[in-house]
Amino acid sequence: MNMNPLQITQSRPSKKVFISYSTSGSEGKFVHDLVEQLYQDLTVNGCQVWSFERESIGGTQFQNQYKQVVESSDYFILFCNTSARNSIYIEEEIKTALEHAKPIIQVLLDNTGPHPLLKKENLTPVPYNDERRRNRIYLLYHLLKAMEIAPTAPPGDKFNALSLLWKVYQRDQMYYPICNQDSIRLLGSESSRMDIQTEADFIYASMILKAEANWQTDTSIGLEKWYGRERYSIALQNGYVWIRWQGPMGSKSKNYIVGNWQQVKVEKSVGLEIQWNSLETTVLVNNLQICRAKTRVDKPLNLRLNADFNDYFVLKYLNTSSN
Repeated sequence: MNMNPLQITQSRPSKKVFISYSTSGSEGKFVHDLVEQLYQDLTVNGCQVWSFERESIGGTQFQNQYKQVVESSDYFILFCNTSARNSIYIEEEIKTALEHAKPIIQVLLDNTGPHPLLKKENLTPVPYNDERRRNRIYLLYHLLKAMEIAPTAPPGDKFNALSLLWKVYQRDQMYYPICNQDSIRLLGSESSRMDIQTEADFIYASMILKAEANWQTDTSIGLEKWYGRERYSIALQNGYVWIRWQGPMGSKSKNYIVGNWQQVKVEKSVGLEIQWNSLETTVLVNNLQICRAKTRVDKPLNLRLNADFNDYFVLKYLNTSSN
């Protein structure tokens, strides 16, 4: 089942893209679904995309049609597997792209290697034959990067996003935040991990956050702060809202079950609202009130995201105000 298109670029680059692929063989459905999702993702990121099943007029006019489209394209994307290597139609499409010196981006779907016509070309393929990296954000980002329209990563561990200064405390070496004006996107594959936190302190606040992700057990989002050996937090984690305070002399915590958590996981989207003042703390998840408790966390806290994710995590910081 296709997910909603995912936009990670800020601008509308308007690149024309030709996608070459084969749906024959045992991986036919996988390739079909992959190309269909990529068609949508590239389109919302400003590309004009041509794929056979979407745009072909069929019949005897097809040969002239694909040649014209390849000639007018800015980039030629080839999904290469055994079926594609044996396809005479793909061979003709590649020859046309080479004839017109089109930049070719080759995505390797199995271990058969590059297409024979491209072995002598100085191309760096996008590996997609490792199941640990088979996720849409990995593929989309690397294709946009090859087309020189991907968003850039922050130069260091600190970055500005959503009108706040953030710091990266922990991340996998090859992954980093991607920021634009209204969101922070964490890109990953298999089991990636990242810990980011605002530099700004909040001493009582009302805030509404929205996040989209394939939720993992250890993913935590909310307010948190360490003071030496003391920790204070109000966070959403694994289907519970946790309010914690701990230190050298012991710890206390209280959790509240999120009754609509299974629906949150299915929709891969959560709206977290925290209303926090000196008297009480109220937390809502997707407009459902989860708790209304006496405030026991009375320290300035930071907005923090400690995420484990196997695809992507998008954080949108919608609103905040001091109480």
